[in-house]
Order: sequence, then C-alpha cells, then structure tokens
Amino acid sequence: MSPIVLASKSPRRRELLELIGLPFTIEPADIDESIPAGMLARDVVTTLARAKAERVAARGDSPRTVLSADTLVVVDLPDGSERVLGQPSSDEQALEMMRLLSGKEHRILTGFALISREPKFERVRCIESVVRFRKIREDELLAYVASGEGRDKAGAYGAQGLAAIFIEEIRGSFTNIVGLPLAEVVDELQACGLWTPEMVHERSRRSS
Repeated sequence: MSPIVLASKSPRRRELLELIGLPFTIEPADIDESIPAGMLARDVVTTLARAKAERVAARGDSPRTVLSADTLVVVDLPDGSERVLGQPSSDEQALEMMRLLSGKEHRILTGFALISREPKFERVRCIESVVRFRKIREDELLAYVASGEGRDKAGAYGAQGLAAIFIEEIRGSFTNIVGLPLAEVVDELQACGLWTPEMVHERSRRSS
C-alpha cells in the first residue's frame, strides 16, 4: 500500500498519524490560509482543508492520496455571532486570545479532507469539540504566553501541553482539539481501503 501524503507541517498531526501506524509522507500545501470575512467557521475549515488537499494532489505526474486538515477556535458571542481565532500573529495577540477564552467555553472545529485523483474520491468533514477553561489568573496567562507554546496554534494554546492545566471540561474528540479527529479520520481511511487494524500491530512490531 502506497503511503498517503499529509498536506501539513504540523508536528501534532504527524504524531497522531504515527499513533495509528499509517504509512505517510509529508508535503505541506503552502496556501493562503487567511480567513474570508463573513464566512462561518465550519465553512472556513472545510474550504481550507479541501484547498490544501487539492493543491498537493495536483502536484506531480503520479496519482496520490492526500490528507489535509485545518483547525480553528471559535468563541460564540452574546449577540449570536462568532469570533474565529486562528494562530496568533504576536504574543500580544496570543495574550488577548487567552484572556478571551479564560473562564468560558469555546468550540474547536477541525475540517479534514481525504482526496485522491486515481481512484477518484473526495471525503471532506468538519468535527466539533467543546472546551471549557477555568478562570485563569493574569500571571498564569503572562507566563503561558511567554512560554511560546501557543505561537503556532489556533486559539494560542495547545491542549496536549502546558495549557492542559487550564482545561476544566472537554466534550467531544480530544484528538480533534490537538488538530486531527482520529476516530473520524480512521473511519474515512477504512472506507477508502487505506487503513487496517494490522497497521497498528506492524507499528508496534517495528518499534519493539
């Protein structure tokens, strides 16, 4: 079975795929990931995930199967609108984001796309999880932002790292919060004949 191509440079997504024993190579899409004004977050993550997969699938002459993903943090505002938080552009913006999340619930949306030119198929889904933060003291916020952990992460934090101490509750997929909803991704990979349980055993054998 030929390895799929992961269209992402995220180390978290790489580590998650390694957990399930899936053979893959890495080839970032390098597309414009700016968020269009007025577009709902669910549409943003699926649109960007599809665009990343299509960009990488179109490269080269040989057929390839590509997996891509895009994750955003969403805060629902009192007026019914939503504020979308991508990766912070500075520590000041990261601090603003963390202050906004402190003591509140927010949603994590990950869109993922599995695309192949031959055989031709396209699977695109959006998975949602909900996270509640405890009220975070200002000195904790300052120390966390200074650690740099959240600089390359949507919402300016990493649930699998130091920010775990801020999380009171999670509803939905934890791996979705990290950046790739493994249960749903494996469902699609199995449906396309790209993953089997034996891959996990093979991964264990190689690492022992």
